[in-house]
Amino acid sequence: MLRWPMPIWLITAIQAGCAVTVASLLKQPVWWRFIHALFVPLLLFSYWLNLPSSVYLSLFSIGMLVYWGTIQGEVPLFLSSLATARAVAELISKEDCRHFAELGAGTGSLLPTLTQQNPTLSITAFEHAPLPWLICYWRSRRLSAIKVLYQNFWQADLAEFDVVFAFLSPAVMPALARKLKNEMRSGSLLISSSFAVPDWQAERIVNLSNRKDECIYCYRL
Repeated sequence: MLRWPMPIWLITAIQAGCAVTVASLLKQPVWWRFIHALFVPLLLFSYWLNLPSSVYLSLFSIGMLVYWGTIQGEVPLFLSSLATARAVAELISKEDCRHFAELGAGTGSLLPTLTQQNPTLSITAFEHAPLPWLICYWRSRRLSAIKVLYQNFWQADLAEFDVVFAFLSPAVMPALARKLKNEMRSGSLLISSSFAVPDWQAERIVNLSNRKDECIYCYRL
């Protein structure tokens, strides 16, 4: 049996302290520091629980179903708030918009508000992660104006849409800008939640009055 030179809890505390210190020196976000601090303690706790391996396989499988889009395209699962949904619905009502697309719709948190405030709007929701797509499809099953596609929007042609909404990631915004510039019509609108498009001049920036201090960037193609 392996003999530790000091109590395991002390080793864990030292490791956590060193990890948090290094993360702080690298100026990582606060939530990352919590992850560094809790990773080894939670690992030891799971070992102490002595759970069957099938539990870990199940958790891994669920994670794959939820975050498949992250693996494929560097886009994590972000859920739009109600404040965002209301702001986007108001923006659309001021546009001559017949066809609307959401790129990476997640669980469809944006869609009910859009249909309520814009009943004549035709909506196409793209989602490539299996479990969020299934939830989005189920939530929209009785709304005939919404078409939920199990499809990666990078492979879709977005030329038909008057307004496109995206809540993606800073990592993909340059590529998204190139795609929209090549495909969307002149005069169409991109609405980006939280993340700006590099080197693009926003036509309008809407600051949302909620606790997350979210904002929406509007770009006219």
